[in-house]
Amino acid sequence: MSLHLFMLQVPMIQQPSIKDTPSPKLQQQVFAYFDQPETLQFAYDLLEEPIPLYPEHAGLLYNWQYCAAALQGKPDLALTIIQKALDAGFWWGEDYFRNDADLATLQTLPEFNRLDRTKSTIR
Repeated sequence: MSLHLFMLQVPMIQQPSIKDTPSPKLQQQVFAYFDQPETLQFAYDLLEEPIPLYPEHAGLLYNWQYCAAALQGKPDLALTIIQKALDAGFWWGEDYFRNDADLATLQTLPEFNRLDRTKSTIR
């Protein structure tokens, strides 16, 4: 399973590293839950509260959260989270959106393609 950790926050271009995560323990728990389809909801639940607590890591946390939603087969929720992240100024890049295996269930949806086009207004 692929979980990409790179995300750009407009206007500054930066690629977060593992050491920049809000808590190594949180990351370990989230990734452990990503390993099993039946525990993906636990990963999502763990990520609901940290976003306001760690605003400097919001992009990374949004990424993990929408990946968990997409992998659970909840495309509407995943798209809502992506839009929320876009509205907050986070952009991942076209290549990431088109090639991330975690987003495979979203990549053919018209709503997903509409989100891709919003990047021109954010950059």
